[in-house]
Amino acid sequence: MTAPRKLLVDTRGVAASEMVLVLPMVAFITLNVVDLATYMYSKMQVDLAAQQAVGVVRQLCTATPAPPGSSCNAEYSTQMTDAAQKTALGAAVTLVGARTKEDRYCADTDGKLELAGASDRDCSGAIAGSTAAPGTYLSVQSSYAFSSVFPQASIASLLGSPITSTAWIRLK
Repeated sequence: MTAPRKLLVDTRGVAASEMVLVLPMVAFITLNVVDLATYMYSKMQVDLAAQQAVGVVRQLCTATPAPPGSSCNAEYSTQMTDAAQKTALGAAVTLVGARTKEDRYCADTDGKLELAGASDRDCSGAIAGSTAAPGTYLSVQSSYAFSSVFPQASIASLLGSPITSTAWIRLK
């Protein structure tokens, strides 16, 4: 056999050359799966943190009602933060103060909450024709600064940070 013909039938190293072609695609997909899974897990933990913060309010504010005129969320803000930080994300989860508020709301027919006026006795000011009394609701927004594990190669780095979640509870 001549030398060129020997090269054509020689199959040593074919698997290595195929791996060089396929490995970058497999690595890119694997890195994105890992990063997206991390993002989804973080989002679930942020949702849980907000739910835990309002859950502690439900326990504390209903068991020991706040004095008239006081704000339940201000009274229990430390406990709310502690509850939110008991998730797997720990102290990296924060409660956003501007969205942690207690206020009077009216629910429309679709269940959407509309802010009621402070002096409104019924919901007619927020929802036309309503005679229902406004309820006192507390909203808590939790936040977590997500950072992609593989920022240069991941789609998850485009999803945005911080991850936020808002939870509501009706107090009265």
